[in-house]
Order: sequence, then structure tokens, then C-alpha cells
Amino acid sequence: MKKLILVFAIYLTFIALGLPDALLGSAWNQVRIDFNIPIRTIGFVTFTTYLFTIIATFFAPTLLKIFQTKVITFVSIILSGTSLILMSFVSEYIYLVLLAILLGLGAGAIDLSINHYVTKHLNQSHMSYLHTFYGVGVMSGPFIMAGVLNRFDWRLGFILVGALLITISAVLFSSFKWWEKETSEEKKDMDIGFFSALTTKGVIHSIIIFVFSVHIESFLGIFIATYAYVALEFDIATSAIATFVFYLGLTLGRLLSGLLSKKIHASTLILIGESVVIISAMPFFFIESRWVFLVILLLGLGSAPIYPNMMYLNKSIFNKTKLSRIMSLQMMIGYVGFGIITPILGILIDVIDIRLYPIILLSGSIMLLGLSYLYLKRNLSKGAS
Repeated sequence: MKKLILVFAIYLTFIALGLPDALLGSAWNQVRIDFNIPIRTIGFVTFTTYLFTIIATFFAPTLLKIFQTKVITFVSIILSGTSLILMSFVSEYIYLVLLAILLGLGAGAIDLSINHYVTKHLNQSHMSYLHTFYGVGVMSGPFIMAGVLNRFDWRLGFILVGALLITISAVLFSSFKWWEKETSEEKKDMDIGFFSALTTKGVIHSIIIFVFSVHIESFLGIFIATYAYVALEFDIATSAIATFVFYLGLTLGRLLSGLLSKKIHASTLILIGESVVIISAMPFFFIESRWVFLVILLLGLGSAPIYPNMMYLNKSIFNKTKLSRIMSLQMMIGYVGFGIITPILGILIDVIDIRLYPIILLSGSIMLLGLSYLYLKRNLSKGAS
């Protein structure tokens, strides 16, 4: 029973982690009209969020040596919830950017600490289930926003999600007594330096894969509603549902990945998922509007197994004494996909043509599949190093 309660608390934290991620993207069509700003300006908010997520992720191994995971998680959720509530009251765009600092700091530390814990102490299916609950959170954000936009404006959506995060933090706090204390012995693998981890064989290749996979997932999550609104001429509320459908597919895919993990190796699940993304991206060049939600759902299903299974395979490829810092590097530099590459490409589709969206999606997915195949072939047979 004790372990069950602990696992539930861990899953709940990933709902909290996912809730803010697609919220702004699903509301952006109304936000940019409210502030009278162009499509591309969402990039500055996401850049700021992920810059500070990167900073928090970099320092997370140091924080884990000082504080317990449960404390870091609790504070992170409080920061995220507070930032969303404050965002709902701003009257100028610049304050959205500034409050994105809190949002980024809140996400970074929890992401690494919980992933690290699950990688070390739980099995492959738990890693997929954990990210399934992230999918529940990231799917729920745009779902709440779509409902709000039908009758109210985006500000209420931010208040509701922020309040939900604060509630989750209270539930997490009440579960503190069920968390096992992390000993000094457990934290010995957090002493490895930055450059020692970076120069470990296979690390740079794995980081490039994380950059591509995070970018593709974020590119879909942030701009799919805008593509539906501008290119497919859906209304604002229906466009927001496009984001929800993508994260519904992502959530269902991670649940399916967890169920299949007992029979199919993590590396195979990664390659299958990447292939599904490529196949699903192709119809965007000629698809009719009535079929678009099915395609978006398939894109979510394909994206689902990549990140959690890549994360889980770390312990099969790298020595456990390097695990914490290597995962920190993968996540930290991987966030470049969300914080830098995605905003830059957002500027590109805004300035040139929104119809570049499927071209970028397909080309990035093909490169990701090639990189992943080579990485898994070279490293899995050699074991931890």
C-alpha cells in the first residue's frame, strides 16, 4: 500500500508538470488578439520559459544532493501555479514574458528529479505510465481552455489551471510521510562533473536525439492550433481542440507504450513511434479538414513512446554513477528544441507561410528516425559505460 501511494503521488506530480505546457499555445489566438501582437511573439514566451527550465535542470543534480525530491517537487508546483495565476492579471505582453521565468524554474527541477527517481527505482512500464500522466496534464490544459473560450476569455483558463496546480501541491504535501528518505549513498551518482558527463561515449548523440524529439513534440503542441485556425480556417475554440486532440493521442500512446513494454523492447517502441509520426505527417499536404483530427491523434500516438523510452534506456547504456548528470544534460540541451528551435521556426512560418508547417514537421521526423536508429544500433549492444 505504501508503494502504491508513493507511485500515485509521483504520477500526480507529472499531471502538474503537464498542465501549463500547452495552455498558452491553445489560447494564443485570443491572447495575441487581446494584446494586438503577431503570431511569432509566442516564441519569446516559450524561449523564456525553457531558458529557465534549462537553468533549473542544470542545477537540479546539485539541488538533489541537498534537498529531498519531494521538497523540490512541491516547491516547483507552487511556482508554476503562482505564475499562471499572475499571468491572468497582466495587461501588457512583457509581463507574460517575465512571469514565464517562474514557469520555467518550476518545470525544470521537478522534471529531472522525478525522471531520475523512476529510472533508478521503477521499471520501464512505470516510466511510460509516468509520462502518460504528463499527457493527462498537458491534454487537460487545452481542454480546460477550449471550454473557457466558448463563453469567457483566456484569463479565466489561466486562473483555473493555476488553482488546480496549487491544489495538487497541497495533495502532494499531505503525502510527504509516504516518501522514503533519500540517503547520502543514493546521491553519490550526482557528483560527476559537467564535462565528464558530456564527453562520455554516446552522450552527445543522445542529446541530439532529445533536441529533435522535444522540438517535434513542442512544434506540434504549440502551433497545431494556429495551423488549424489560419490554414484550415477553423474557429478559435475548434482550433484549441486540435491541441487537445494531439495531447489525447500522446496520452493514449504513452499508456499503450506502458502496456506493450512488457513484450516489446524500449528501442523498438521508439522506432515504431517515430515511423508513425512520419506516416501521419504526410497527409497534411493534401488532407481535407474533416480528417485532420484523426491525423493529429495519430501524430500524438506516434510521438508518445519516444521521450520516456529514450529516458529509460539511459540505465542500459550509461553507468549509474553518471546517470543523474547525463539525464540533466539530455533534458537541459533537449529543451533547446522547445525554447529556441521551435520559436525560430514559429517566426519562419509567420513571416513566410503557415503552410511550411507540415514540411518542417516531416523533415524533422525523418532526421529523428535516422539519428535514433544509428544511436540504438551503436550503443545498446555495448551496455553501460
